[in-house]
Amino acid sequence: MTEKPNTLKSNADRIHLAAIYEHAPIGIVEGSLEGMHVNVNEEFCRITGYDRAELLTLRVKDISYQEDYLKEAQLYAQLFSGEIPSYKIEKRYIRKDGQIIWVEVIRSTVRNSEGKALYTVGIVQDITERRQGEARIRFQADLLENVHDAIVATDDLLRITSWNRAAEELYGWTHEEVLGRPIIEVTRPEFTPEQRASITVQEKLNKHNASNVEATHHHRNGHALEVEVRSITLRGEDGQATGYVTSVRDISRRKQVEEALQQLNLQLESRVQDRTSQLLTSNRALVESRKRLQALSQRLVEVQEEERRAIARELHDRVGQTLSALNLNLLIIKNGISEDTKQSIGPRIDDSIHLLTETISLVRGLMNELRPANLDDYGLKPALQAYIADYSARYNVKVLLDLADEPVLRQNPSVEITLLRIAQEALTNIARHAHATDATISLRRENNIMYLTIVDNGIGVEASKGDTPRISHGLKIMRERAEAFGGNVNIDSSENGTKVEAIIAIDTLLQNGT
Repeated sequence: MTEKPNTLKSNADRIHLAAIYEHAPIGIVEGSLEGMHVNVNEEFCRITGYDRAELLTLRVKDISYQEDYLKEAQLYAQLFSGEIPSYKIEKRYIRKDGQIIWVEVIRSTVRNSEGKALYTVGIVQDITERRQGEARIRFQADLLENVHDAIVATDDLLRITSWNRAAEELYGWTHEEVLGRPIIEVTRPEFTPEQRASITVQEKLNKHNASNVEATHHHRNGHALEVEVRSITLRGEDGQATGYVTSVRDISRRKQVEEALQQLNLQLESRVQDRTSQLLTSNRALVESRKRLQALSQRLVEVQEEERRAIARELHDRVGQTLSALNLNLLIIKNGISEDTKQSIGPRIDDSIHLLTETISLVRGLMNELRPANLDDYGLKPALQAYIADYSARYNVKVLLDLADEPVLRQNPSVEITLLRIAQEALTNIARHAHATDATISLRRENNIMYLTIVDNGIGVEASKGDTPRISHGLKIMRERAEAFGGNVNIDSSENGTKVEAIIAIDTLLQNGT
């Protein structure tokens, strides 16, 4: 009777221990000598994602990461052999859902009174979050150590708490030498008067949480460092500043490059100004040269036309009058001889009169080509009309003169003769090379620009390749005449005909005769 209470107490203890085992906040697993799961609690099931029935059919190997299991298997064997009383290992489990987690396992052996190993008991704790945090810390530490910028952490009083490798290289101080020292004492920044007058960097950081400035710091050996400093404020849960993190980038080389570029820009600007001045001088000289050339060309045209006029006058006054007198003498002789004499020399006299008449006609034509009388007496329109009438009769080409807005150019004879000569040259090319039946000449004035256009329905320049040299020579003559007055001649040719357009800017001074 006296043992019953003890028995009851023993049962209660077992129930209590079983409850602790089952509901402990840490994973508990029992394993056989062969590595099978013999018993597990609820927390171990939660950690691995398997239920109890599933785990009791699996081995330790089945849920362990292969690389980690090979390490633990050696410890497991040493544990059973009695070489070690227990072991502790951090390893990875592969959960039922495939997720890999980190756990800490402390495993020991349960032995009988004779020391024989019966089974193992493992205490398992999920340390995945801790490992991830440690990994993040290591990554961040490695990152800070390997970035190119100097990274400096300080407390709320700007005393250095962290100093990476780049900071050591930049300033020449080791991590151990600067810990706890004020950052200003180590970096020795220079302040401009404006910076001294403004609020401190620390005040800016406390107000805006960030600061970005360029400054001059100093290396341990004293030489100046041009740096870009970026700082942020670290705050506690109460919002108060707990410290600062600063990145410092050496921009000395950039500054040197900027200064070099500035010097190069100044040199380039100076050279550009010099070159611009030279070009302006050369351009002015070129403009003056072109003006002189144009004036010479105009004068050449005037001289040529004056010479033509003089030759035409000589032909009219001397040759023309002489031929007319000779013709009159022949008529008098013919009328004064007897009938018998007429029969013998009459045909000779008639033939001489005929030859003389043709010669007079040729001389008059030559005088008209040298200097059209209509141009001097009546202007460009009558001169064009007279030339077109003679041209159409001679070459059997119908030419239409379009003067919808007739220009008045009597104040500028040089321009008039230039336009007439270009029209003559163009019509001559049509007669020689175009095989045209129709042509149109139009003349219009827009402001101080004269446009003379000659269009034909011939075969075009490309189709008359054998004649191109002559056409090119004619175009050259036309262009030279137009350029003498600051103009140009354009030609547009196709198989449907050719269009020649002369463009001449009329000089007001020339028009006014001054």
